[in-house]
Amino acid sequence: MRIGALLPLTTTAFLMVVTETMPADVLSAMVQDLDVAPSAIGLLVSVYALVSAAAAIPVVALTRRLPRRHLLIGRLSRVLSIRR
Repeated sequence: MRIGALLPLTTTAFLMVVTETMPADVLSAMVQDLDVAPSAIGLLVSVYALVSAAAAIPVVALTRRLPRRHLLIGRLSRVLSIRR
């Protein structure tokens, strides 16, 4: 397999892992910045994780027939635009 083909895939995988695990690292900063109870922030992060998990199955079913390359580029572009 070509290295050029692996670069977008590894970049996307890295960004998705960082996106999903980052809230756990910044919980205390979120509590201080938003001035709410730690339990409220924990609930917020938990609900986000549950919605992400529940949405994964329908999203896969809906995008099954679309070209993988277009999905990968679109998702990577969205993640990069949100993180700036």
